[in-house]
Amino acid sequence: MMILLYFWTCGGPFGVEPAVQAGGALLTWVCMVIAALCWSLPQAIMAAELSLMMDVNGGNIVWVKRAFGDFVAFVNAQTYLVLNLSTLALLVYFFIQYIPGSSDFSPVVEWVVRSSFVAAVILVNLVGLEWLARLSTIFLVFIFSPFFVEMIGIVIFNVPINFSNLLWIPETSEIDFGTLISTVVWSFGGFDSIGSVAGEVSGKRTFMIGVLGSFPLVLLNYFWPIMLDFIIDRKLSHWDAGYFTLIVFKYFPTWLGVWFTLSSTVSNFAQCASGLAPVAWNVWAMARGEETGVAYLPLFLSWEWQRRPGGTIRPIAGILFTGIAILLISAIDHKILLQVFLLLRICNLLMEYAALIYLKISEPDTPRPFKVPGGVPGAVLLVIPTIAISILSIYYADIAAIRMGGIILGVIICLWPLALLFKAFLEWGKHKKLINV
Repeated sequence: MMILLYFWTCGGPFGVEPAVQAGGALLTWVCMVIAALCWSLPQAIMAAELSLMMDVNGGNIVWVKRAFGDFVAFVNAQTYLVLNLSTLALLVYFFIQYIPGSSDFSPVVEWVVRSSFVAAVILVNLVGLEWLARLSTIFLVFIFSPFFVEMIGIVIFNVPINFSNLLWIPETSEIDFGTLISTVVWSFGGFDSIGSVAGEVSGKRTFMIGVLGSFPLVLLNYFWPIMLDFIIDRKLSHWDAGYFTLIVFKYFPTWLGVWFTLSSTVSNFAQCASGLAPVAWNVWAMARGEETGVAYLPLFLSWEWQRRPGGTIRPIAGILFTGIAILLISAIDHKILLQVFLLLRICNLLMEYAALIYLKISEPDTPRPFKVPGGVPGAVLLVIPTIAISILSIYYADIAAIRMGGIILGVIICLWPLALLFKAFLEWGKHKKLINV
């Protein structure tokens, strides 16, 4: 579970280069430490209490529904769906960027490659989450191994380096705080995703080890590769998506560049494949209707399959829907998509924390294998760092991203009356059928 959560949250360093381009290595590291302590750790603590309190698949969709009822749960569910589709779409984009010569692809070739990547991700998820967990250790070794070789290669191939680059901070006017914050927060998200598959995790100890043990992996995942390449080249304009591979082709033998390309492919594939699983489960939970009380998507999206009685359920329709959606969304500009993701993520997280606080007040006697220390005051303190980062993120966000995020939230709210009409229509149909019988 620890390694699986690692893939849900980062799955490799590939894709973090825009943060370095926006602020340099040292500032990126500082932001990462702050994000780990003030953004990700509170998520993990919150998810630990709520997931173990409600030991079912569905995650924050179930939590918010239980706390606040239909309307808030509907807005939360749709927001969570869109932001997760956005982050998976970014992985599709980064996959393309790490292919050498991808900038010369024709639109047709690029879409064929994207479609093939998404099709493979869908196929892996149809096989099941257990298969992903078994392969995750192999993926982890393969992703990190070329960075070990690069470290040795710096000495063997006499690559010029300068460790003082690591202490350099660009002029304030050169720092793009919007991209820096959104990229770092995106890189450290997903620590509440384990709630989506809580029903498949056996035991409190397994859960807590998985959540807390992933933090050292995630920090090492980013710190080490950034250090290796920034001591070689600190020119910020070079550090666009895909630069971890490009710099190796520039300073090292071609075979190592090919290895890095394969490593980035495995990283993006593993992260997208494992990240699609909780999103598909959320789609399944949103569409199940009477069984869960969170019918916020058409019923056919709850179609599932079970290989044998008592075996693991596969949310088939949810997997297919998620795969098609991320393929289409991947066409949006990645910097705008990153910031839109962050704005929607802020709304989603605030609803999750509000559910945590409210359920502590309204259901104080409900059994909780793990509790946020300090009771209600402790839960309130837990959300304060997230609020601070949220305010900072909105302040530095591009106007286009704020506008797009606002439009998405507005559309979601406007869909609520339509959802009520659809629900009333279904109930009328059932009533009419009973009368005819």
